[in-house]
Amino acid sequence: MYTEEFLFPGTAGHHLSARIYCDNLENKNGVIFSHGLFSSMDGYKITRLAQNIVSSGYSLMTFNFSSAENFENNTRNLSVLQQVRELECAADEFIKRGIDRLHLMGSSMGSAITLLFASSVTISIQSLMLIATPLDLGAIIPGQIKDKLPGLDDHGYSEISGVMVNNSFLKEIIRISMIDTVKKINCPVLLIHGTDDDVVNFSNLALFTANCNTNCTELPIKGGDHNLTDNKYLNIISRNITEWLGKFNA
Repeated sequence: MYTEEFLFPGTAGHHLSARIYCDNLENKNGVIFSHGLFSSMDGYKITRLAQNIVSSGYSLMTFNFSSAENFENNTRNLSVLQQVRELECAADEFIKRGIDRLHLMGSSMGSAITLLFASSVTISIQSLMLIATPLDLGAIIPGQIKDKLPGLDDHGYSEISGVMVNNSFLKEIIRISMIDTVKKINCPVLLIHGTDDDVVNFSNLALFTANCNTNCTELPIKGGDHNLTDNKYLNIISRNITEWLGKFNA
């Protein structure tokens, strides 16, 4: 498997780090993976799944959102809508490199970003593969912060899961309706979720399917947690992703 690391233009003149995994530089089939809120393109889950995605006949592009570059500083300037624009930049870069049959994959907050992007673009997207998708973004905000959020300074910061994030990000996510976003999706979706997820409740899977107007395939991972990095879970995910992608190569 060939890998290439590079920088590509993001937003506001900034460049983002990326990596492509492939076995054929002429491949027209591609998958872009979007990482979770406090993760990166080096996360164990996607690096473990990369070989199987490539073996399925696809090139894989992973990249860092700007929040993952210089993590300690940039998590203080989080923005969902900026990350959607950064995913758009990643897709533009992948397409420039010859990909014309594009699939999108995301994990946790990366799934939300993937959904928001897929619901608003005109480019053709073959399918979505979403892991632990949150449909209530405001659920990550502790109750004591949420109660006083309207009065918090937009330029101030609050602590979420031990990380300082900007209050404007918290105000941004409670304004976003992920249910409305799900209803706009028009490509097939593979939904992966651990039944014992204590970060994004497993009930989000059924809620997604109930509001989806296209073909949704559920893959509940029995006993699976939020991260799904145990090899027994990754083996299940890998096998199902291989089968899923194989349907589009038939």
